[in-house]
Amino acid sequence: MARDMERTKRRGCWRALVRDTRGSAMTEGVIILPFLIIVFGCIYWVHARYMKRIQVGIEARACAWAYVNNACEGDPPAGCKIDPGATMTNDDFTAELGESGTSAIEELRNAVGILGPVLDAVFGRDITTTVQAEVPRPQVIGGGSRKVIAQYALVCNEKRRDLLDVVWDIFHDLTGW
Repeated sequence: MARDMERTKRRGCWRALVRDTRGSAMTEGVIILPFLIIVFGCIYWVHARYMKRIQVGIEARACAWAYVNNACEGDPPAGCKIDPGATMTNDDFTAELGESGTSAIEELRNAVGILGPVLDAVFGRDITTTVQAEVPRPQVIGGGSRKVIAQYALVCNEKRRDLLDVVWDIFHDLTGW
């Protein structure tokens, strides 16, 4: 009988503890607050990274257009990395390229030097601009920074040339004169 009374007292204590709702809202708030801070911090970081990606893409396009409008001659705009050929690192694009990572036209241009001016006259030259930036990561998810890269490929505007210029370029490539 004494055991039954102890059980009843224990159950009564647990029931009273479960029924007591004073401070439960405060406890829930204290428990959920760090989680919400982490979630909103990560949302802010994703927003900042996306905005930086847009900004870097705009810079890459501006660099590419400024360079190709000058027939791909002279110095590129400050802060721009410009590579010859459309060698973007997109997996879909590089899958279409050969093992060397260049297009068939680039391989033909490199294999037969005399065809360079002719191929440039027919197909044009292309370039790829690359712009990079860093976005700081929140300490909650490891800190440091993430690199944001944007690339843009365009075909160079043609220089004004006539048939005599093309023949002269071919003669120059043949003789080295």
